[in-house]
Parts: sequence; structure tokens; C-alpha cells
Amino acid sequence: MRKSEFIKKWKELAVFNQQFNKKDIDYKIADSYIKGIDSLKFNSKGYIYIVDLYSLNFFYYYDHPYFVGTKDNEYINRNGYMYFIDRAYHKDYELILNAMKLISRTHFIKPDINKVISFDVNIVINKENIELMTLKTKILELDKSGKIWLVLVSSEKSGNKKSGNFTITDSSTNKTSYYDSKSLTKKDPKSKTLTKRELEVLELITSGYKESEIAKKLFISINTVKYHKKNLFSKYNIRNSAELISFAINNKIIE
Repeated sequence: MRKSEFIKKWKELAVFNQQFNKKDIDYKIADSYIKGIDSLKFNSKGYIYIVDLYSLNFFYYYDHPYFVGTKDNEYINRNGYMYFIDRAYHKDYELILNAMKLISRTHFIKPDINKVISFDVNIVINKENIELMTLKTKILELDKSGKIWLVLVSSEKSGNKKSGNFTITDSSTNKTSYYDSKSLTKKDPKSKTLTKRELEVLELITSGYKESEIAKKLFISINTVKYHKKNLFSKYNIRNSAELISFAINNKIIE
């Protein structure tokens, strides 16, 4: 896909073409988020920003080198949401558009502030550096009429090897659904192929065993246990053991 076609399709996305009434926008509410976001950035390995869909600009962004790249603040503010185009890696154009379609499809019928949509995409940092990043998007605020207004996005280096990995997590139930990055159809997490050893490690992790205990039970080294855990995290796009246990139980991978 050429960049010109990507830009055209990007501008046509429903999420960027909502019709707002100025009376339904209350920036006093929005300002209250800044203190909380400022405290979060110090604990983040990546960057955080808020997209304002009313002004089609950034309501807030953390001045992180991975976000700013080679541009300055004036350039970013002048270009607004189109600044995303500068960061998009051409081989991921189709994937980025599909991620935006999944966001639109999930929220436009019934916006849900509990849904967190995650996907891995290559981001251009500069001419010499392209990083695979995990982007997580969440509705932060609706306007008074119920339209999606402020969207929180956090991004950090991905633990996966390739782009895609679309998921939707319901923060109220901690249940994660997987989606095909091309067809956007839901995938069964049980369809992920686990080796016999990965399944054994997973069963012991969900039973509360520590790495050293798992190693003794399976007669393998701790490094081997860590290797299998890393593979499990990668397959399910999960960051730690607590998330893995919750995911395995909620999705009935482990009965």
C-alpha cells in the first residue's frame, strides 16, 4: 500500500469523523486527568498520550524520545493526529488500519470504557531505528452526548517477535479476547498450540508453584522454566505470571 492511499484511508476512518457539538465538550473534566497521567509516566517504560477526537489533536503527550522522534513540539501540535502518519512503518500500513477498524467496531455501537484494545506495530523512531511496540488504547472520556472524545494510548517495547497480536481485554472481568489481525474475527485462545512441556509449566504456575519448585518437579533447570514461561507470555501477549494465571483460568485453558 502506498503512503498516499494509506493517508486517504486513514482520514476516512470513522473514529476521526465524528460530528461533535461544542456544548457537549467540557475541558474542565479533561484537565483533571493530567495529574494522574503525569504520575503514571514515571513508571512507564514507553510513552503515554491522549488523543482529543474533538480537536483532532493531542490533548496530552509525554515528551518521550520514542514519541517525539526527530520532530519538535510545534510540529506535533501543528499536525495533530496526522502526526501518526510520520510514525507509521510502511510495511504495517494495512495492519494499522485494521487496528483502527477494530477500535471503531468495538466502540462505535456502544462505547465501553472498560475495553482495552492492544496490538503490536512497528513504529519509526528515526531513519535508523524502527521498534516493535505494543500499543494499548482505552476510552478515557465520552462527551456529554456519549461520543468517544478522549482516548488514552500507552506504548512500550513489545515482547513479541512480529506485529499484529490484536487483543481486547475487559478490565472489569480481566478476560482477554484474541482477534485475527487481517479478518478481525475472534480467535479461540485454546487454538494456540502449546507444547507438552509448556502445558506442564502452565499447569504448575496456575497451581502456585515457584520457578525453583517447577524445575524440581519437572527435572529441568530454572533457566528452562524461564524459557517456557517466556514462550507462554509471547504466545498469549502477556507480561507476567499473575496475568498468565488469570488468563489461563478465565479462558479455561487450564480446567
